[in-house]
Amino acid sequence: MGIVADLAAGNFGGVSRFAEGLLQSLLAQPGDGLRYVLFLADDRRTWPDSQREDVRAVPVGPHGLPHGWRQWVERLDRYGAVALCAARGDLQAARIARLWRARQRRLARALACSPWKLDVLHFPFQDVVPTRTRFIYSPWDLQHIHLGDMWPAPAARARDALFRRGCRRASCVVLASEWSREDVIRQYGVPREKTALIPVAAPTRLTRQVDPEFCSSVRAKYQLPRRFAYCPGATWKHKNHIRVVSALAKVSATAPELELHLVCSGLHGRNLDEILDHAGRLGVRGRVRFLGRVEPAEVRALYRLAEFCVYASLFDGAGLPVLEAFEEGCPLAASNATSIPEYAGDAAVLFDPWSVDSIAGALLSLAKSESLRRELAARGRERARSFSWEQVATDYNDLYRRVANAGGS
Repeated sequence: MGIVADLAAGNFGGVSRFAEGLLQSLLAQPGDGLRYVLFLADDRRTWPDSQREDVRAVPVGPHGLPHGWRQWVERLDRYGAVALCAARGDLQAARIARLWRARQRRLARALACSPWKLDVLHFPFQDVVPTRTRFIYSPWDLQHIHLGDMWPAPAARARDALFRRGCRRASCVVLASEWSREDVIRQYGVPREKTALIPVAAPTRLTRQVDPEFCSSVRAKYQLPRRFAYCPGATWKHKNHIRVVSALAKVSATAPELELHLVCSGLHGRNLDEILDHAGRLGVRGRVRFLGRVEPAEVRALYRLAEFCVYASLFDGAGLPVLEAFEEGCPLAASNATSIPEYAGDAAVLFDPWSVDSIAGALLSLAKSESLRRELAARGRERARSFSWEQVATDYNDLYRRVANAGGS
């Protein structure tokens, strides 16, 4: 069983955290006849600490061009698409093309170095490379179709072609929510029997427990305000920070006595300056903090220090921050879009993420009512028990066996 898990944690959002959880949970189970080849990032500090005889690791190393005439062929292939995008003036698409093509080549070379013959491959990320081995594919979501105006056209076309090819050639297409599963079936015509639904679990469970003393040190380190709503997620457009900031401004104008602040963590994307400028124009720049990427233990502390969490994503294939908030006992106000209600159930205040008034109403309800916060925290803890990494590992092991047996029949 080969598992491609070479994206470094912290750089690629929820999918890299999912891969980390999948590997940890698989390797925590006793050996049951399956052998694993893990294709991992070249930085060995991130490799799981496993001495098992049924596990091997292969580094997906940095890209290097071969010598001789092949290097010119590869350079033409690698930079041709980049040059075309740049000539059209689309520098972002050029950057995506450069990085994606290089990674595809690294993956293909790593797969060829497997110490064992692979019966099944699992691509838990959106990337997939041509292979004759039966494989399982996880496209996660089709955001580029539904939110096409947030994507450069060349990048959206490239992503769509990749996803369609992966879904068409895969032996099984795995989604983490029923909403995403139905969407892939509808958009790409994937036969239902070729799909599988395996929900995820809270990434914070992968990190050590934190105590009140550690939480206090995090508050001091980042000089956090007395009352704040925590907003996790990279500053990508679909994470909807602009509307959350607008909602905060409404709450501040309606109920200034609440003195509510917004604290955000996650990768600083290209939209950060736009968000901060927007906060400045609305007069709430002093109430908005962006911490950037923080350590996983600090994420747990932020959930526990916050009065509540607000997650306003416009599009999600799974509800990782939803489960994190539940796991940490943090009351949650969340978007009612795509897969998020499926994970939230009745344990969150749901709002329309396209409506600033709807978001502001949810923020105001949670900020004003301590009893509501207590009730949601209790419901969230109860709901979190339904999602575990142990179950994720069991479900994937069962799937690996089914796909392998189907290949041998």
